[in-house]
Amino acid sequence: MSDQCKCLFKEAFFNFESYIRGKNINFLIGAGASAGVYNTLKINDYFSFEDLITLSGWDELTKQVLYLFFYEKVIKPMFEIETEINKATQDEESDFAKVFQNYKDFIEKLYIFLQNESNDRPRKINIFTTNYDLFFEHAYDKVSSNFPLSIFNDGSKGIFNKVVDVNYFNFNTWQSGITDKYEYSVPTINLLKLHGSISWVVDENKEIKSVFNLDKNKPLVDIKKDNLSNKIEEISNLSEKPKTNILLNTQINFSDSNENIIKNINDLIDDLSGEEQVKDVITNYIENNTSLDKCLKQIKTHRDKTESNNCEKYIVKFLKYIKAKVFEFLVKQEQLKINGEIKKEIDKNEEVKQKLKKFDENYKNISIVNPDKGKFSSTLFQQNYFEFLRFFNYELEKPQTILIVFGFSFQDEHIRNIVKRALYNKELLVLAIAYGQSDYENMEEHFSHIDNFKYLLCSSKNCNYRGKYDNIEKGNFDFLVNNLFRFIDIKKSSER
Repeated sequence: MSDQCKCLFKEAFFNFESYIRGKNINFLIGAGASAGVYNTLKINDYFSFEDLITLSGWDELTKQVLYLFFYEKVIKPMFEIETEINKATQDEESDFAKVFQNYKDFIEKLYIFLQNESNDRPRKINIFTTNYDLFFEHAYDKVSSNFPLSIFNDGSKGIFNKVVDVNYFNFNTWQSGITDKYEYSVPTINLLKLHGSISWVVDENKEIKSVFNLDKNKPLVDIKKDNLSNKIEEISNLSEKPKTNILLNTQINFSDSNENIIKNINDLIDDLSGEEQVKDVITNYIENNTSLDKCLKQIKTHRDKTESNNCEKYIVKFLKYIKAKVFEFLVKQEQLKINGEIKKEIDKNEEVKQKLKKFDENYKNISIVNPDKGKFSSTLFQQNYFEFLRFFNYELEKPQTILIVFGFSFQDEHIRNIVKRALYNKELLVLAIAYGQSDYENMEEHFSHIDNFKYLLCSSKNCNYRGKYDNIEKGNFDFLVNNLFRFIDIKKSSER
């Protein structure tokens, strides 16, 4: 929450096209793009499945069940995309149909944009995504007939055996006439899946292959898992404990008097009196965080509200930290019980134990970045991951570069650090779309003082939109496709 608004849509005459025309254009797209169709790793506003599985103390059996739970909730529905696309033709108002239509419109508008770019440089856009799903691939498949001169490059090469290699993204394609008197840069979209894909497998030759016969990739799960999954579901419900629920939903009203702000913070800490371990962690946090400590003292000693406005971001960060620590503490309290109950459940049935082991082996064949902050299914895929990140880094270092961030909140520290370093390149402009207040606060925590990191949309008391953007509340796919790219009319283009 910086004092100055960095939201470009505050500008009455903001022209998105003028920002991106003639530039090296890149998109960074996260799970928010598929929101409403696929589950995310989010357990609540302050704790994710990634945080959960990274906690020390889980037994090996419990970890296998956690991955089974993750697969069932997040990954498995992605394998049903072709079935869902067929259903969507019958029900255009379904959530799936609306999301898929957004993807198709987005791809179409990018190609129309590229067709109108100058021919003196490659007509190319890079889409970097952390999503495992196949929405982009199927979207292009549906609209490709409208763009006979176009290339969609997913980084694979081959006919029956498609090998994935980051070097394939360095290709530029030019069409020449029969007499070779002219050359036309073919509009190209590169799709770089930074966290892998459900269509990727590591074969016996230690190569990553892109396989669209999804039944071959899909781990067969033949486990009666209700009792196992229920143990994991219980973790999400920990925040519903009465005392915990009050604590985790505590908000600080920064328009209140300084005296009341301090009282609310003190009351919050006092509520933890029975949780001494958590209270100690929080006390240490305040003592070791000089900015927060200084702010709290400043609020206590100044009656004038303007003297303490800059403290808001430190206190918001502090509250998020408290809530995450409280929830982590609750999970740790339940760990022994959960480990024991899962072991007991599996020990009752040797067949379940063997099937769980088999699932674990099959699951590792899918080439995706696992949610435990560093565990890769293979050394080869780990190498591939860092090669893709290097390519991402190289693109951001180029002159006249634009990075448009959508559906991504920068929780991935590898990607966040690459973007932070790249912002030293003053010819790089990052334009972020914050879905809502929470995403805006997450981004501001890391990028608040960086001039070339701006927002295309954010929720902030400092950013009051004017004119035609007054009614926009969420930075969703509809905003990206129908507001930012409103200068492109798909219907008119198709009539030419």
